[in-house]
Amino acid sequence: MPQARRFTRRTLAAWRLDRIADDTALVVSELVTNAVQATQAAVQAGQTMAVYLALDLDRLFVLVWDCCPQPPVHRGPAGDDAEAGRGLEIVAAIASEWGTIITPEAGGKVVWARLGLTGQEAAS
Repeated sequence: MPQARRFTRRTLAAWRLDRIADDTALVVSELVTNAVQATQAAVQAGQTMAVYLALDLDRLFVLVWDCCPQPPVHRGPAGDDAEAGRGLEIVAAIASEWGTIITPEAGGKVVWARLGLTGQEAAS
């Protein structure tokens, strides 16, 4: 996960988008954590995952591909003392939208999030 965060921060710095680096790194971290948990056995067997960042005129897309075709589990609000279960809530709070695309030809899924370039975008 540290590699994904470093990649994100370096890419955003090159794109001069440092102002949204913290939020974007958090989204990347949560999506990569979900991918690692979903694909732990497959990754150990040599399968891979990938993080992509795509920049549009006024939006940044974070895409995390993994080899597990099941959508991530969104359980709803985690309890106050829960040690896990908040990742997708965090993504939903930061991103204007997010979703999952099953990729049968690639043998897995992409979980994506769209962020506005201000870093303070309200859900639209």
